[in-house]
Amino acid sequence: MFGTLTLVLHDETFIKVKPTIIYGLFAAILGGGLLFGRSFIAIMFDQMFNLTPQGWRILTLRWALFFFGMAILNEIIWRHPDDRLLVNFKVFGVTPLTMIFAIAQMPLTQALSSGAGHARGERGGWRGREGSKSEALLDSLSRLRGRAGVGGASAQYARG
Repeated sequence: MFGTLTLVLHDETFIKVKPTIIYGLFAAILGGGLLFGRSFIAIMFDQMFNLTPQGWRILTLRWALFFFGMAILNEIIWRHPDDRLLVNFKVFGVTPLTMIFAIAQMPLTQALSSGAGHARGERGGWRGREGSKSEALLDSLSRLRGRAGVGGASAQYARG
């Protein structure tokens, strides 16, 4: 849509503002969800990361702030008179910044992990297939009982 507006109206502003609008929308959706007690990241990634409700809230807030910061950064960069800066930022800046930020969230996902869906050893390491089936079943049942009263996406998945 923004590309079409740029071509039809012969105004490159639309293509330059697009990332600001998209990042702003992501920040607003994630932040707005938190205001209503929902973590939209938890809904999308609950099967991949098993965090406590507090962990999901913190992770969602961090991503909302990241997208807000990216919107501000894009707004600053596209207004620079040299278009090469914008191109270099889009090509060499956005992806590395996003990857670095995502990797920086890994300590949070490990610290606030509920451990659901994974067999954990006594030291917190992953047991994998070498744990007995009965241990894994008991472990899963105890986690499900503990999560049954938790609201949000985690409870939805815990109930089936």
